[in-house]
Amino acid sequence: MIKEEFDSLKIEEQITFINSKLKEGLSLTKLCKNIGIARSTISGRFKRNGYNLDKNDNVYKSITKVHSDDILESNIEVYESTPDEFATNNNIISPKKEDFMQLVTAKDKLLDLVNMHTDLKDMLEEYRLNKNIIDIPEFKVQSDRFKGELKPKTFKVYESVLNDFLDFAKVQDYKTQDVISQALVEFLDRYKR
Repeated sequence: MIKEEFDSLKIEEQITFINSKLKEGLSLTKLCKNIGIARSTISGRFKRNGYNLDKNDNVYKSITKVHSDDILESNIEVYESTPDEFATNNNIISPKKEDFMQLVTAKDKLLDLVNMHTDLKDMLEEYRLNKNIIDIPEFKVQSDRFKGELKPKTFKVYESVLNDFLDFAKVQDYKTQDVISQALVEFLDRYKR
């Protein structure tokens, strides 16, 4: 078998193939050389998929790490198995159904996040670029909110604030009293509890 054929197999088929050749007496190093793939590639690929080489039996077996502090002994049973045994043995892992469903849900959510990686990265980059940009809505006096008579009132205001306000009011096509009233309405809408 050549590397391209081997790589096209499903991971379970790759493990079954490797295990059958190991049982025939071939060494893993020689087998990898015959296929044209690095031994470290095989080991890494199988380990990522939950299989380690059992040196006693000289075959790849499923590995499951379980911390006894994290689960109750009655929740899960762990067995080592080859892919062939896994296909014929239904008791490889027997967690409670709700625990299993939580794992499946968590896996699905993680896969969704992985699939959205590029979109999330783009969105975060756009946010970083635009976070200091403030969208200023067009100033508009809502005179329908002004009820009653006009009342004169004297306020003390800082000179720099007054100058900025007067410069702003000059540009608008509204009376100063309307601009002040609108500013007070918006302030109250925002901060009144």
